[in-house]
Amino acid sequence: MVSRDLNLLLLGKTGNGKSATANTILGFKAFDSTSSTTSVTSNVQSQRATFNDHVIQVVEIPGLADTRSKVDDAMGIVSGNLALALQQSPEGFHAVLLVQRYGTRFTEEDSTSVALLKKALGERFVREFCILVFTCGDIFEMDPEESGKCFKDWCSEQVGELSQLMQDCGGRVVLFDNRDKRKQGTKLNELISLIGELQCIRYTGIDFDDAKNSRERYIVELNMPSIRENTNTEILKINQRIASISTSPLHERLQDLKVLLSTAQSLASSVDQQDKGTGVLSKIKKSVEAVHQRIHADMQAVQRQMEEEERIRLHNAALEIERALQALKLKELEDAAMRAEAARLEEERQARERFAEVQQQAAQAALAASMVYQQRRRSNDDCRIL
Repeated sequence: MVSRDLNLLLLGKTGNGKSATANTILGFKAFDSTSSTTSVTSNVQSQRATFNDHVIQVVEIPGLADTRSKVDDAMGIVSGNLALALQQSPEGFHAVLLVQRYGTRFTEEDSTSVALLKKALGERFVREFCILVFTCGDIFEMDPEESGKCFKDWCSEQVGELSQLMQDCGGRVVLFDNRDKRKQGTKLNELISLIGELQCIRYTGIDFDDAKNSRERYIVELNMPSIRENTNTEILKINQRIASISTSPLHERLQDLKVLLSTAQSLASSVDQQDKGTGVLSKIKKSVEAVHQRIHADMQAVQRQMEEEERIRLHNAALEIERALQALKLKELEDAAMRAEAARLEEERQARERFAEVQQQAAQAALAASMVYQQRRRSNDDCRIL
């Protein structure tokens, strides 16, 4: 059972007739429309109208192919417009009308636009909420190739990505002739009937929030080639710098490696931020991690080499100290031996002096004794003479 209130979101590529379709649904010219490939709608627009027992709100966002931006900015613009559209209808949308122009080939650009919408709104939006609206029904009726053929037959004859899109929509396809106002009621009833085939649930802000990872993944996928190129350039610079410092003194090399490690960490952080938790850049992150590990391994090798050189230096210093101590001990021994020899020589000298003194005293005593003897002898001789 369809609610009396019908909130509809109109999406589509520029020039497919979104605004004209919105006016047909509303029953009056609420939005400016043109067949130009330049978007007339530059902002999210919303209008309401009454049809039978339904109050219909139509919200239209700018054309997908005329965002006037780079491709990698398209998701941000579309997501912003979808968020604004949900603000216009806080209760959500009963159906999302994807407007396609009859009589034009379903191009790669069309396919890209649909893919972008799936990422922006979530993969289930086509299956559960989407109705495919073809415009230019007057051209179909006048097309000689389709003479006598009903629109459903034409739909069943389609192949490729357009056929797949129709299947994804569950066959919910309607043809609008926005030029013939007499058909407005019939086509609107047909559209309301298709809405009734949906699950009576609305596409809400909760669904939009649930698709956040899908949107971010799409953006990352679009940016991945440039991210890969920029990252590979930085990795090449790091590897070239590693090679250039391979013969530098160890201390300088270690300092340079620390700078490179910081650079690699910043690069890893940048890639991680750009990945936004999607995992799309996992291979690029692994490449950066490999460089980070290489720098870390080189730093460890340099530190081990510096530690080994320091160990050898300390060992050699210890040997020098040991040799100096041994030389000092030898000198002390030599000095002690010299002092002992000097003491011995001094003792010998003193002994010789004492011996000479004794000899001198003995000689003096002998002389004195001889003189006494001679004197006594003379005295005795004198006595005999008398």
